[in-house]
Amino acid sequence: GMTANLTVTTARKTGVLALPFRAIEKNNTKYMATVLQSDGARAIREITVGLRGSSGLVEIISGLADGEKVLMPVAK
Repeated sequence: GMTANLTVTTARKTGVLALPFRAIEKNNTKYMATVLQSDGARAIREITVGLRGSSGLVEIISGLADGEKVLMPVAK
């Protein structure tokens, strides 16, 4: 009748750029994010993702820079 609570850490990184997974769209095998540019236009960028955390955040390896504004996709 004994129980235990475990936390298993498979990978950990600090100081990375991350987005909520719901802000990323998948187009076939590519991951995309919509960025709001300084002139108000929208640009779709291909991004490379890395680790995915249990909190719903996904590491962004390339395709975005710190400080860029990413728009959430509209439900279809």
